[in-house]
Amino acid sequence: MAQHPVIGYLVWLVLFGALFAWEGLALSHISGVPTLSDAFRVIMRYPFGRWALIALTTPVYALASWLTAGRRDRAARRRGQAPRHPAPPLPDPRARLSGWWPGPGTP
Repeated sequence: MAQHPVIGYLVWLVLFGALFAWEGLALSHISGVPTLSDAFRVIMRYPFGRWALIALTTPVYALASWLTAGRRDRAARRRGQAPRHPAPPLPDPRARLSGWWPGPGTP
């Protein structure tokens, strides 16, 4: 991996710049460009549009959570620290047979 990914920063700068330019043109009412809320309102009007937005945004949320929490926890493990939110203790597999689980710390 590169020491300083300048190209990534430039790509994000161009994407957000285009997004703000579009919204700025729409809010200035100089041209016939719709605002982002108008565009999403038209898309959300139909069930297929709602499903398409869910299908497109789900990978974005999954990637964002992996980039933040997953990488943070792996970095903490490399430093020898415990993750911030460790997994809860697993129940005893024998508890399924008896119908109860005494809880963690019980022999």
